[in-house]
Parts: sequence; structure tokens; C-alpha cells
Amino acid sequence: MRGNRFSIGWGAALAIITVTMLVPSSWASSQENVLYNFQGGSDGNYPIGGLVVDAQGNLYGTTDIGGGGSCIGGCGTVFKLTPTKQGSFKKTILYTFQGAFSDGQNPQARLVFDKQGNLYGTTTGGGSTVDANGTVFKLTPTKRGEWAETIIHNFNCSTANDGCEPYSYLIFDSAGNLYGTTLLGGGGDNSSYCINGCGTVFKLSKSKKGPWPETLLYTFPHFFNSTGANPYAGLLMDAAGKLYGTTYYGGDPGLGTVFRLTPPAHHAKKLWTHTVLHNFSSNGTDGFSPYAGLVMDKSGNLFGTTTRGGDASLPYGTVFMLTPKSGGDWTETIIHDFASPRYVDGESPDTGVIEDAAGNLYGAASTGGGRAEVNCPDYDGCGVIYKLANSHGAWSETILYAFQGGTDGGLPSDDVLVFDTHGNLVGTAVSGGSGGAGAGIVFRVKP
Repeated sequence: MRGNRFSIGWGAALAIITVTMLVPSSWASSQENVLYNFQGGSDGNYPIGGLVVDAQGNLYGTTDIGGGGSCIGGCGTVFKLTPTKQGSFKKTILYTFQGAFSDGQNPQARLVFDKQGNLYGTTTGGGSTVDANGTVFKLTPTKRGEWAETIIHNFNCSTANDGCEPYSYLIFDSAGNLYGTTLLGGGGDNSSYCINGCGTVFKLSKSKKGPWPETLLYTFPHFFNSTGANPYAGLLMDAAGKLYGTTYYGGDPGLGTVFRLTPPAHHAKKLWTHTVLHNFSSNGTDGFSPYAGLVMDKSGNLFGTTTRGGDASLPYGTVFMLTPKSGGDWTETIIHDFASPRYVDGESPDTGVIEDAAGNLYGAASTGGGRAEVNCPDYDGCGVIYKLANSHGAWSETILYAFQGGTDGGLPSDDVLVFDTHGNLVGTAVSGGSGGAGAGIVFRVKP
């Protein structure tokens, strides 16, 4: 799993309620292709973040460890996979992180391109200052074919004026400013679950040189906070400039939230307005603890996943939909419960969903889908790639591929899958493959 999740025993009983009409899962004949096997060591290991695709079909991503630097096992890498005429992919390491007091370490989120072809991302730790706890970095291609790194922000847990430990991907607005979240910081609790606050939503204003000025748009100060706590995922911005995201904890009764941040009126010197759109609850089949971000369809509905909860008999996560109603309320519908029956469906999805032009949803679950493979956690399977199709309000799941944990890889934990230039699903799995010690893979699955 991505991140260092906190362990809390909620002990709440789950009551069964009817949420929507669900259609049983089916299996498809889609086949997986392993595009790259990580070798570990200097080649990189544990590719936990998702991928980004350019117009030429090149794939870009990160590994959490490996490469080199001062970290045990390596501080992580940024890589590029280039398709060849023979149908294979050539890997190039664009950057190797060096660790604390240098340039950051352990990137765990996908990258994003700006309009000029520069790459941006986050590291969960390290930085170029002594007290840094994570970074936002920029990679710029040079005329010599190399990529130069610039730290545009060092996060600092020791101050109340900053967040720290960003696990989120970044997004741009139309002016070229960056937005993201941090898991901790922002001022507030110092506890087992928070360090000087329970996370932030931040903006970095575009700058041509040096650090980018940071603005904290919102802070989550307390763990038992009705507004949420500990956002792992990145953000979604709608056409009006409103931001949407999830928190893993917090809210009422403390099992995570979906929130919206509304910008102030033009030139108004006010803070962004925070609204909780949904509080997740352990009561019934609601689901709880969302780890991934959100996607919005053309009708303004929000879709996301929870890592836990759902069907009271096998509460291993959900895919949910939030529908806006008149008056500002939002209605939640569970469109899929995972792990029913066990060994067939996926379990505990860290990954969010993406939508195709027809309104179908695609995602990954990091475990489940197997038939008691010894290489998989609890013998439940090494994860699945799934599709959810909507027919007049009834959502049906198709398992496109179930990982076996061997040379085909296992435990897909991307923040989100992406479509390549041919309409295939591409992503990463953090274990398995034919490389060194099962260091993970990049895969492709036909939808």
C-alpha cells in the first residue's frame, strides 16, 4: 500500500442497507502485457505512483526507492519509457533522487506536464534544506538530452505556516499555478496521527526562477475534526476553479470526507470556503477511508473509491458516486462493493477511477481477484483491473485482468490508471515481474 497509514480500530457494527442495484461481476478476455520489469538497485524499485503519457506515447513515472542517494535502498527515481519500432519499450532514468539535505526522496505520486514540456512532482520526504519534510520539484529537459531538477518548494513540518509530507499528485490551473495536498502540517495537533497539523491544501504560484510562493488555501488542524483530516490524494478542479478532494480521516464520525474548496470572489481578500460534501460512515454499506482522488463526469457527478467499508459481510471498499442536488446537497450512491465473493473481486482499492467517452469507469484494486496464490497478501490475490459499465442506473463490473503475483506483477497501487495513445489502460504494480527480487512492473491492459 502507498503511504504510512495510521491504524485505528473503529469497532463499529455494520448494518446492511440497500443503496443501489448492483450487477454481479464478470470476467473478460483482456490480456496483460508487461511493458517493463524493474530490476531494483540503481534501476529503481517499487513504482507506486501512476503514469503520465505524452503525445508520442512515451510513459513517465517514478519509483519510490532504488536509484541511489543517501537513503537505504535508494531514494527513488523518475523514469521514461519510450516505445520502439519492435513494439517493446526502452527505459531511461531521467533523474535519481539523492535524499535529505539535497533534493528530496521517495516520490509516491504521478507526475504532471506543463505546456512547455517540463515535469512536476512531489517527494514525501527530504529536500534541499535541513528541516525539509518533502518537496515539489520541477524537471526540465536540456539540450544535451538530460533533465535538470529544481526544487520549487521545500515543505517543513516544524512550522505552523506550511504543510509537510505530500503524497498527492499536482494539478495546474489555466494560469500555470500548481495545487496539491499534504498529509500533515498546517498548524494544530501534534499527536500519533498528525505532526503540527493534520494536513493542508496548498497553491504554488507560478514563478520563472527559484522557489514558487506558497499559499495555504485550507488547513486541517485536528484529527477529530468535522472538516476532515489527513488528505493523501491530489485534487480535482472544475471549470469554475473550485477544488474537490478527499480526506482519509476526519469528518463525522471520523472515517473520511469528500470536500470542496470554493475560491473567493475576484480580488476579494478572503479565504477559500471549505464545504464537506459527504461524511463517510461505518454504519451500513457506505464505505470509508478514501485514499484516492476524484473524477467528475459531464453532468457534474463525482466518482471515487474507498479502501474500506461497503457490503457489511465483506467490507473491502467501494466505488461511490456523489450527485449534486438543488440547494447544495449531494447524494451518495454506492455503485460497486468489492470482495463479494472473495477471491473473485478486488479488495481495498488505493486507486481512483477514470472515465472513458462512453461514461464507463476503470480502476485497480491492490489485492483480491486471485485464487489463493501464495505470492499475494492473505492468499486473496494480487489485485485486479476492473471496468464498471452503467446501463440505466445499474452498474456492472467486469474484471479485465487479475494479477497472479509472478512475472505478470502484483499489487497495483497507482493513484490512477491512464489511457495510452491507443486507448489501452497503463499503470504500475509494485511487486512481481521478472526483474530483480520482484521490484515491480509497468503494465498495459486492453479495456
